[in-house]
Amino acid sequence: MKVVDDTDEHQLVMRIAEGSEQAFTQFFDFHKNDVYGHALHFAQSVSIAEEITQDVFLKCWIKRGSLPEIVNLQAWLFTIAKNQCFNHLKKMAREHQLKNAMASANESTDENIESYLAVKEQQKILQQAIDQLSDQQKRVYAMNREGGMKNAEIAKQLNISPNTAKTHMVSALRSIRLFFKAHAESAIQVLLLFHLVK
Repeated sequence: MKVVDDTDEHQLVMRIAEGSEQAFTQFFDFHKNDVYGHALHFAQSVSIAEEITQDVFLKCWIKRGSLPEIVNLQAWLFTIAKNQCFNHLKKMAREHQLKNAMASANESTDENIESYLAVKEQQKILQQAIDQLSDQQKRVYAMNREGGMKNAEIAKQLNISPNTAKTHMVSALRSIRLFFKAHAESAIQVLLLFHLVK
């Protein structure tokens, strides 16, 4: 990685933490090639490495308030890139399995086809359940489930207390479960939902 003066980078990070988009652009321009190279090493795909690089810096912006507390930014960026690579590869593997399941379903029994459709229906109900949450609950739920952020990080990002963040998350999960119970056709579907949201 390029050599940068620690004091200069610390000042840049402090400005980013305060919400400076200009400082973030400088930070991005300085680190993007190293992050991209690291992602390419793991992903072995130009398009995936580009996507992961964008994801890494999106996460940086989301967690900008915590950046000044990070001792080794280089290691932190590379860790995120590596984790994003593994997540992407796992997602590709799941999609590959789903495609195989669909191909197999075409040659299999009606029971297998119905099972696949049931899962798709449960995912649809889950999305409907999320859509009916309040805006704040949606934000907290997305930051926790999709962003992998803890209550303390969410609280700092949204300028609320950790207890408030926890309350929103608990309320969101309760609402989702109640919604699913009201729309699920069987106890088995309810159990599958709990597996999806836990």
